[in-house]
Amino acid sequence: MAVPIEITAGAFWKKLPDTITYEATIPLSYETAWTEAVFSAIEERDTPCYDTAAEGSCATHYQFKALAKAFAEEIRLLDNTYQMNNMRETNNSRHKRALDFIGEGFSWCCGLATDQKLKLIEGDEASVRRRLDTITDTISSSLRAMAQDTTRFSQYEEQVRSTFQETERRLKTRQKAEQQLQGLIHTLLHNDFSAFKHSITVARLLRKQSILSSCQDHKLSSSILHPTVLQEDLLKLSADLRLSQQELAIPVTYIYRYYKLPLTECSFTTSKLFVLIKIPILQTKKRWELFELVTVPFAWYNQTCSIPHRPLYLAANKLSAAPVTETRQISGTGLHQCRPYHDKLCYISRFSPEALEGPECRKEIIHWRNS
Repeated sequence: MAVPIEITAGAFWKKLPDTITYEATIPLSYETAWTEAVFSAIEERDTPCYDTAAEGSCATHYQFKALAKAFAEEIRLLDNTYQMNNMRETNNSRHKRALDFIGEGFSWCCGLATDQKLKLIEGDEASVRRRLDTITDTISSSLRAMAQDTTRFSQYEEQVRSTFQETERRLKTRQKAEQQLQGLIHTLLHNDFSAFKHSITVARLLRKQSILSSCQDHKLSSSILHPTVLQEDLLKLSADLRLSQQELAIPVTYIYRYYKLPLTECSFTTSKLFVLIKIPILQTKKRWELFELVTVPFAWYNQTCSIPHRPLYLAANKLSAAPVTETRQISGTGLHQCRPYHDKLCYISRFSPEALEGPECRKEIIHWRNS
């Protein structure tokens, strides 16, 4: 299928369809916390154990502690049992040996002896001698029993001392192992905490650099303002604008463009970050199309000619009442706010300025083409 070729001599208007045109801006301001420090302080406790036994390594610590307490209680009860058993054996043995001596002694000492027995003792020397021998034998037997008891007590004391020394040694060994284990667990936890802390530091640094980079490019960062928050504010603003016959130049459905286009100004203090978003708006009955004047060489009496000119854009309102098309010329200083090849934004003045550059016929061309 043949495609018709249009031949234009001298100059023509090139349509720029992807440009966002607007007539004014409304500021939306936000503020958020900001700090120059990359990493804010996080509370870090020196001791590996906290107040509750359910936290990490403390469970093991409290289990060992409870086990040591139970073990000490068992040793105490066992020691009491040994002592009570030995005391019963000693009392029974001593009672049996001392019974005869005490019984015999009660028959003559302490005012319990009768006069008849005293007379017999005084009158019978041989009987007295026999009684003295009996008392001596009884005392000797009691002393021997006491010596044996002392020996058994010494052996028992040595046995108990040895048992407690071994128990103490084992407890110290276990306590040392427990301390080493706690130290290892604390070291591992501290290393994990440090690694996590460094990861947070890196993440915060990257986010901070992203915010600063976006602010330098006059763009909005989603780290500062979440799209859902901006969307809610834009919907409220759009409702207010409709009351004054105005609307958003960038519809809310294209909210991502507010983050891609240079519409933001940032300012910083030591504790705050302030963001000012310039929201483009236009009148409801205006739909501007942007055209660029392009000149091409042309033949003129065997000469190749071209028309030199400075950059010039022309905005035409598609909703203008026929046959006259409302236009705005953009040139000179107006080009600072209309850079379609740079940021796809172009500010259209609401008042038609005088044509300071170029012939008036340039505007007549667009009138003729749209008629």
